[in-house]
Amino acid sequence: MGGTNSAPPDWVLLTDAQERGVVGAARGLKSTGRYNVAAAGGRFPAATHWSRDCDQRLRLPDPGRNVVGFVKALETVVRRGRYAVLIPGGEAAMVAISAHRHLFEPHTKLGLPPHHVVERSYEKARVLDDAAAALLAPPPSVVCLSHAEARAAASDMGFPVMIKPARSEVVDEPAGLQRHEASRMAWDGVALDHTLHRFGVPIIIQRYEQDPSVLSVAGVIAEGRLLAVATSRYHRTWQPWAGSASSSQTVSTPPELATKVQGFLARMGWQGIFEVELLAMDESRFALIDFNPRVYGSLSLAIEAGANLPAVWCDWLLGRSPIPILARPDIRYRWEEGEAYNLLWRIRHGKITEAGSVLRPQRGVVHALFRYRDPGPLIAGIFYAALTTLRRGRRSRLRPSA
Repeated sequence: MGGTNSAPPDWVLLTDAQERGVVGAARGLKSTGRYNVAAAGGRFPAATHWSRDCDQRLRLPDPGRNVVGFVKALETVVRRGRYAVLIPGGEAAMVAISAHRHLFEPHTKLGLPPHHVVERSYEKARVLDDAAAALLAPPPSVVCLSHAEARAAASDMGFPVMIKPARSEVVDEPAGLQRHEASRMAWDGVALDHTLHRFGVPIIIQRYEQDPSVLSVAGVIAEGRLLAVATSRYHRTWQPWAGSASSSQTVSTPPELATKVQGFLARMGWQGIFEVELLAMDESRFALIDFNPRVYGSLSLAIEAGANLPAVWCDWLLGRSPIPILARPDIRYRWEEGEAYNLLWRIRHGKITEAGSVLRPQRGVVHALFRYRDPGPLIAGIFYAALTTLRRGRRSRLRPSA
């Protein structure tokens, strides 16, 4: 997929420049020689803006805080006619762009499925239903419409349980803002109540499976055909019991798993970049636990393994007829912030041997942010983490005591 040609590069506009997956997308697109990258972000500092592979840096309102302002500003940018493709980098941006696609599609390519499909793809209960129909049945799950129902479901399943918001973007009612919420584990009723009040209802209570390993199947699908697939196995996540991959490694994709994932995506009606997270219950049985219909956190791993998903997607949208790709196995990935948290957590809990495994250097690892030739995103990530910590400390000091 690499190489250059005599034609000038096409411009691709990415949103959510602060996300690590968008950093990976920018690097993947730029590496082909066929694309220039513009990145729009609403938070400072935005890691992609600090990358050498970002050709244009744009500041737009955060779609999680100001949807109307985001859409208006983005329309103004896109109307310039410069961008061949627009790729949303986060859920709030994806939903806003899809809902207002009539403002963007005269000027750029989106390639999104119909808006009702986009909305459905973020409704976790419907995702789990379609997974079951595609022979990727999730662990036993109950959709609860009240806190009492959630407590009863957790009691029936037995602790610990997984708690999943109906959507990963939860509206903070007092502030009227959206915030991203990942699934959480509740070890007991106290932890359950704390999360219930944070998530609200409806909410999904799911049985926690302790032994299976976690797989990620990511790729690009267009017109029902898989154009690229990258499968990886998680070694560590942050948080340790459930979360995003902080250490993972590509593996060969079992053909029957690829077929089931393709069937699931067909039921969803999805088209574009995707990631499906599954539990490997045994050699032939897999349970879907999450679906990310967009650029996702560990995208850099797929690109390093030869499946340049954003480039494949743009190539297809622009009529370049990409050849289907399977990612190479045995390529390793690390997310720096997640690994740092994992190290501190293991030291704090006296797991010194496990802490040593986090520290152990490995060759040929692709990182979420760091590259020798492009250190800026990691610096921005450290800066942003420090600012976030300071803001949280300031809010806690200003919060009135009970």
